[in-house]
Amino acid sequence: METFFVTYNTGEYDSYYEHVYAFDAESKEALYVEIHDAFDAYVEYQTKYREGRKQIDEQYRPKSPNAGEKQFKKYNEKLKEFFETHPYATDFVVFGYIISQFDDVMICEKDDAFSNACLEIHSVSEYIEFVRPQKKKT
Repeated sequence: METFFVTYNTGEYDSYYEHVYAFDAESKEALYVEIHDAFDAYVEYQTKYREGRKQIDEQYRPKSPNAGEKQFKKYNEKLKEFFETHPYATDFVVFGYIISQFDDVMICEKDDAFSNACLEIHSVSEYIEFVRPQKKKT
């Protein structure tokens, strides 16, 4: 096992964040595959979550703001049951560790999301060089 650093960016302007995570993995390729799998698992779960939430809304959400208390109570009960059985996912799980999701996960292709986030995987020595300040030119 070797230690690798994963770096990427999320957010824009005032909410811009640079993420750095350290993982032990067999290789860069194995870590990259694990991140790909985490991306796919997140998208699959969110798709099912959205479909399930949509079904609850279609079946139980009152159609009129003047609906009776009984209708709103039933809708809120079903919504509560849904949230208890389907927690909202906000992160990726990579080798059992939680990392922040990339921007645009649900609205663009995986490779585009990785590219937009500037995802990079570095070995320890590569990362040291990556963060080392440049020498002043004389």
